[in-house]
Amino acid sequence: MSQISLYHTRFTPKNPKYTICIVHGLGEHSTRFKLIADFYARNDFEVLMVDLRGFGFSGGVRGCGEIREL
Repeated sequence: MSQISLYHTRFTPKNPKYTICIVHGLGEHSTRFKLIADFYARNDFEVLMVDLRGFGFSGGVRGCGEIREL
């Protein structure tokens, strides 16, 4: 399997108390959840988001359909 670059974003408040990860669904990308991530970051959550393989700014075949491809 080739190396695929995955795009990720992190919202880190000054003193985070919690950490959550937002994973988008099929046909989505992490940028669509920016407002939600910002809300949580303002409420002491560190938020991690990633674009799965083939979605958003990540590499890979666009819109792959099998779970093993993700």
